[in-house]
Amino acid sequence: MRTPWGAPTLRERIASQQRHGGNVGWVVQQFPGELRAATARSARARTLLIVVADADDFLVSEREAEFELTQPPPSALVLLIPKRHIETWLAAASGRLVSEEADCKPIANAGDNKKLIRDAARAIHAWAHGEGNPQLDSLPSLERARSPLRRIG
Repeated sequence: MRTPWGAPTLRERIASQQRHGGNVGWVVQQFPGELRAATARSARARTLLIVVADADDFLVSEREAEFELTQPPPSALVLLIPKRHIETWLAAASGRLVSEEADCKPIANAGDNKKLIRDAARAIHAWAHGEGNPQLDSLPSLERARSPLRRIG
């Protein structure tokens, strides 16, 4: 859906605002209905369902399996699964040397989160579209997400 002035619209459903703790379970539960709606809408308008779900202590492939996707996934879906948590990607995008097994929440949550997220989004976007970034290249879960990230824009 576009606004009268042509800008795309977003409908956010943020798990942490719906339920505290155990948020991935809520996302997995809501996923089939959201995917059906996005797939139906994609016949009429450019539509992407962007799902971000941390792998936590699981493998990325194990978390993906919880979504019970068909192969290949529907074109209306972008599934992003950071190993451990999204803060790993944020910390790496801000230039920190991190591993996917380390707890990066303290690194990513120390300071101005809005600026960190904005700057990290720019760095990840540039990286997904071909700009080199050694910190981002070192994260297998982010490398796995490179192609889906390109579809976002």
